[in-house]
Amino acid sequence: MKRKLTLSIDEEVINKAKSALALKNITLSAFVENDLKLLLSEDELDKSFNSIGIKYNYTSPDAIVEKRKKMKIVDTQNILDEIRDEMDERLS
Repeated sequence: MKRKLTLSIDEEVINKAKSALALKNITLSAFVENDLKLLLSEDELDKSFNSIGIKYNYTSPDAIVEKRKKMKIVDTQNILDEIRDEMDERLS
């Protein structure tokens, strides 16, 4: 059963959130409900793992995306080229 909920959120935040979610075809209500469900499932997972002695740290998909944005990107092609050049010099 659905029930109305009153939240106090800055109007600018609401407008920006609605615009961003509209691009994904998601309502603000659906977004909030989904995040609340994730929060509850994280709590349940933590309890389950703790009960059997396993340390568990759930990372949400959004948190993964944010962590990836902060990661330093390594130019592996450049590193491989340098190694190849060094090997060529040693062999010639």
